[in-house]
Amino acid sequence: MLTNTNVGDIHSRATEGFGQLDRVGIARQTRSRNKRISPTTGHQAFPSVRSRQRQAEKANCPWFQRSDNPSSGEAVAFSMSRHEGGVVSRPSIYEGNIYFGSGDKHLHVLSARSGKLVWAYATEGQIHSSPRIAEGHVFIGSDDHDLHAVNVNTNRSSWRFDASDRVRSTPFVANELVYFGADSGDFFAVDFKGSMKWRFQAKRAIVSSPVVAGQSLFFGSMDGMLYCIDARNGWVIWRFRLGKATVSSPALVENYVIIGAADGFIYCVEAQSGKEVWRFRTEHQVSSSPAIYRDSVYCGSVDGSLYCLEYRTGRQRWKFETKGAITGSPVVFDEIVYVGSNDHYMYALLA
Repeated sequence: MLTNTNVGDIHSRATEGFGQLDRVGIARQTRSRNKRISPTTGHQAFPSVRSRQRQAEKANCPWFQRSDNPSSGEAVAFSMSRHEGGVVSRPSIYEGNIYFGSGDKHLHVLSARSGKLVWAYATEGQIHSSPRIAEGHVFIGSDDHDLHAVNVNTNRSSWRFDASDRVRSTPFVANELVYFGADSGDFFAVDFKGSMKWRFQAKRAIVSSPVVAGQSLFFGSMDGMLYCIDARNGWVIWRFRLGKATVSSPALVENYVIIGAADGFIYCVEAQSGKEVWRFRTEHQVSSSPAIYRDSVYCGSVDGSLYCLEYRTGRQRWKFETKGAITGSPVVFDEIVYVGSNDHYMYALLA
């Protein structure tokens, strides 16, 4: 049974859970029941997954191999490259390489084909931020209080920006600026030379990663607010009060901003006005960031369920229950929703 946890614990559990994932479970959601799929059935249900596995096996990728002994005969297990320290950073792929940060204080770059290390860049703190690649540089935050700009060709630092506190927010690049938040509650806009253009101060830490649409910038804060500010100068356009703090990152679709919060709700507000459109209650806190696909929004909860909602109305279409908290964020690719759970499985669900 899940016990009550504060939002800081949720973020910690999110980092631990994804650092430990080493198996992939393939599951299928149906209207009548949820079940895990055996390797044979799973391959039939998900030809695209099977196809990708065959391609990897054909390419003789040593770090992507089918296990001969899937757990309980219910899941397909894969061995993956391991690193010292937990990996909580979401990877980015650029020109055939995979970029991600790690608890060992390094930005790692692996070959997507072989899984071999191409290069690594050392910071002075653990990395919970995820890399953003633009203008020939990797922008990534670190617990050493800096935002790092690393040249992708030379793997050397071009500059470091001192944010005066941990940077766990993932940067967003737009309008020739790099936007990111820090645990101090400061939100920064920095140019490609590392010079600050403006700064906005929230009341508590900003772990939520920003997203920009036009001249509007959206992010959540541990002060329980969803902010919309002018991306050009940092002036506040509107604030929306959530029920509690948030580490969730907003998703944008049409004129809607969707975000989760520690009060257990998934919120949808109008992007232009900040007025609430709907809210959906889960059975526990929501640190997962929503993913949009077609006319649905997918979001996990610490109650262990992945929810599929109609994004215009908030009406539940289905939910899939796992045996552990879902603190990470789902990803949709090729009509399949991928999400990890603290039950140590990664699930693939038909969207």
